[in-house]
Amino acid sequence: VPAGRYFSPRMRGPDSSHLRKTSQGGETSEENVVSLCAKMNVWVEDNPDHAWRLGLVVRRGETTSEAWDRMAASGLVSYGPDGGPIAPLVRPT
Repeated sequence: VPAGRYFSPRMRGPDSSHLRKTSQGGETSEENVVSLCAKMNVWVEDNPDHAWRLGLVVRRGETTSEAWDRMAASGLVSYGPDGGPIAPLVRPT
């Protein structure tokens, strides 16, 4: 998924996408909303497992922080919803 062209981790306009869906209690907040173009929003809905691995979906029992960590690990972002840097995840080898 090419970052930048389809994705922006900021709340903007009608193309905003909730990481945790409102039907699952997700709020409209900077931590829970990213801006996706219409094509990417459809892709997220059609590919929920891949979107989850990229951090674009929050599943039951998860926090939005975990999604932001996955976005950082997948290279989509290097900062959090507050604009501050996200430390790289250190994965055990």
